[in-house]
Amino acid sequence: MIIDTKEYKSVICLDGDLPFDFLQKTDLQIIATDGAANKLLQNNIHPLVVIGDLDSINNKVRSRCNCIEIASQNSTDYEKALDYAHDNNLSPSIITGINGGYLDRILMNLCIFSQTDSVFFSEDMVGMVISKHKVLQLPKHTKISLMGANEAVVTSHGLKWELKETRLSFAGFCSCSNRVSDETVTLDVDGKILVFIYLKDIIDSGK
Repeated sequence: MIIDTKEYKSVICLDGDLPFDFLQKTDLQIIATDGAANKLLQNNIHPLVVIGDLDSINNKVRSRCNCIEIASQNSTDYEKALDYAHDNNLSPSIITGINGGYLDRILMNLCIFSQTDSVFFSEDMVGMVISKHKVLQLPKHTKISLMGANEAVVTSHGLKWELKETRLSFAGFCSCSNRVSDETVTLDVDGKILVFIYLKDIIDSGK
């Protein structure tokens, strides 16, 4: 896996597509939002805590978990989980479950994610926020996408379609479905970008 789990103190599970195999094996503490708790218990995964407004949790699951109810609608359950992790020395976190579900919720999750020092992990993809020089070691032909968060100027080395002081923005130009051409990829970023790295071999015109 691209992520070095030793750099993180917890896993936050949102109510999306969850990597159950990873969650069953990890030694990291698991913080679940209430919708994710139902899925975790169904797969015999017991989180340290379930946090949120608790409007989505099954009553049977609720009785088996340590739940913290925060009824305020001024923040999302994701933000409440991040606050809990920060306050309890469980940051930084690996985020799971960002994708899956309603599109507006996915976009909101990405907006929150772009403001953290976390990484995103699913069975198919790793996502990260990069705001400076970064070196990635990736297999050749790996599918990779880069987009501004909200805006950045990026120069790359090691991609099939290189970026040369290219301006990326969330609502403008993005480098989607790029490919790794060299096992060492360097990115120089002025601003902040979201990078999504596919973990499985993708066959398309880019390859």
